[in-house]
Order: sequence, then structure tokens, then C-alpha cells
Amino acid sequence: MSILLLEDDPADEYLVRMAMKQASPDTRISTAVDGREGLALLRREDGFDKVFDMLSGPDLILLDINMPGMDGHTFLAELKQDPLLCALPVVILTTSSDQRDISQAYVSGAAGYIVKPLSIEALIEALRCLCDYWGSVTELPKKMTSE
Repeated sequence: MSILLLEDDPADEYLVRMAMKQASPDTRISTAVDGREGLALLRREDGFDKVFDMLSGPDLILLDINMPGMDGHTFLAELKQDPLLCALPVVILTTSSDQRDISQAYVSGAAGYIVKPLSIEALIEALRCLCDYWGSVTELPKKMTSE
């Protein structure tokens, strides 16, 4: 499984990477620090053409909401408007438990919403469940390219 993590906090990125190693060791993670960088990476713009090979991309996007520049809500809305990217499942992984954020995420097309757990053990378990579901239980769309 391949995941694109949009996370601006280096400490949170580190925790997610550490927890993912425990939860699903074969999962590959690429990162972007905000929505603009995430879209450039997915669209293979601005020097990001080598991150994913041409027949692949992420199977899943993990998205923080509170990021500088282009925040998670704006990223999600723009992603879902792009015909080549709109089928990518996006799961919000954020500290916000605000009902407005949760509702807005689902209205904008999020496939799930996870409030970051407080303990590393709980984060590992949440990521294990996430990877089991998206990596084994569901059928994901075939990879698409812009060619």
C-alpha cells in the first residue's frame, strides 16, 4: 500500500511514520507539508515528477486539516474537482474534533475522519485498522495517469 501524508508538523509526521512501521511495515509513505505541495506532487508538477512512477500514485491520502498555506479543507475541495485525482480516497487525520470540521470534510468528499489519538499505541491501532480496511477489505480504483 502507498500513502500520501499531508502533514506540516515534523513531529506528527515522525509519529505517523513510526506508528505505520508497527501497523503495516510494507506501507510506503510519501509526504507533503501543505495542500499546494500535495497537489503538485499528485499532478507531477514543480519537480515532483519522480516521486511516484507513472503507473502508480498513492492508494490513499492521509490529510491534516490545519496546515499553513493551502489547508486540508481547500486541498480536499480542489482534489475532488480534478477528474484525474477525484477517485483517490482521502482520510482526514487531524487533532480537530470540531463538528464543523468533521461535517465539512465529509461534505467535501472525505472517505473517513480520524482524530489523532493521544497515545502511540492508539495511533498504531488506528493505522492498523486503516491499512487493513483500505489495503485488504476494499477494492480501490486502478491507478490512472494523465497520459
